Amino acid sequence: MAVASSSDIAILALGVVPAAAYLFRDSIFSSSTPKAVPVAPSKFANGHGNPRDFIAKMKEGKKRLIIFYGSQTGTGEEYAIRIAKEAKTKFGLTSLVCDPEEYNFENLDQVPEDSCAIFVMATYGEGEPTDNAVQLMENLTDSAFEFSNGQHRLEGLKYVVFGLGNRTYEHYNAISRQVDAELTKMGAVRIGERGEGR
Repeated sequence: MAVASSSDIAILALGVVPAAAYLFRDSIFSSSTPKAVPVAPSKFANGHGNPRDFIAKMKEGKKRLIIFYGSQTGTGEEYAIRIAKEAKTKFGLTSLVCDPEEYNFENLDQVPEDSCAIFVMATYGEGEPTDNAVQLMENLTDSAFEFSNGQHRLEGLKYVVFGLGNRTYEHYNAISRQVDAELTKMGAVRIGERGEGR
């Protein structure tokens, strides 16, 4: 398992911290206290609902960040958890860390406007996605795949991508670059520079 170097952490911070500050600038710099919003009864409380629906989990847990990780050895998952902890301690933002293999992506277009999706992606082998990110990559690259809006579009989805890899690899950060390109092509809005760990 790879150990994070100080340069990896610095690159991660340079991408995530400004992105989070931009996305949540109103709540960070606001002088007024937030108003209480009534919470509807949870569909999961009575055992109903789809356990593969990350949007419902985000709303139920009042999460503002959704962090998907593609990991073969566990490093991607570790970084995703680290980002979630940093967001909580520095900005008070709660996150949902997700193994993409466990969720359906038809509703990726429903990420709330005041939220952000973060993709922490490793590249495996000859430039392939990690085993747990294969379906995510197929959904992003297949123009026939439709999100809940009936289109292969993610207009307005705010996102950040952080790639994991080693510069000596032939396909260094190929998957994070592909995720970034596909999201942009579908109309998503990158709110921070793509990070590339080494």
